[in-house]
Amino acid sequence: MLAKKLTPALLVAALLTSANALVAPPAQAAGVITGVPRANPYGAAATRAPNATARTQFVRAEIARVTGERDCFVGGYRSWERATSNHNTGNALDCTIPPRIGVYPNKAQRLEGWHLATWLRNNAARLQIQYLIWDGMIWHSGYGDRTWRAYRAGTGVTGGHHDHIHISIKNAYGD
Repeated sequence: MLAKKLTPALLVAALLTSANALVAPPAQAAGVITGVPRANPYGAAATRAPNATARTQFVRAEIARVTGERDCFVGGYRSWERATSNHNTGNALDCTIPPRIGVYPNKAQRLEGWHLATWLRNNAARLQIQYLIWDGMIWHSGYGDRTWRAYRAGTGVTGGHHDHIHISIKNAYGD
């Protein structure tokens, strides 16, 4: 089922009931970050977290270079996740959206997060991004379109990805 065209007055929180609901970020999020990243020159690899693969380090560096966002990290090894998870193989980043992990962002901070998430989605091919999770929404390069869908695998501020953007890098060594 396709979502009706959303107006800027409607916020992303107005999700449809279907598990595969199609939604859109706020209209104000489009086109704010205009810089273009360089194409990711690194091949697939795996390393044990908290180290990032060269491909993931490149994405982190390009985010900082083009957008100024510097609070992106791979994080430590996650014993509760499979050894092949993207975080545990160094193939994922989490970019904290102010104020900090564990706290819901205010309206302006949410919009800042959508600016970055939209830029990442728009440049996913160049950066080799497989999927993004932000603000209770997920976008996957395999969807065949640019639409965000409801993310239902986690809840709360951190599990629902309301306090950080999860960036999963395309890689045969991670999920």
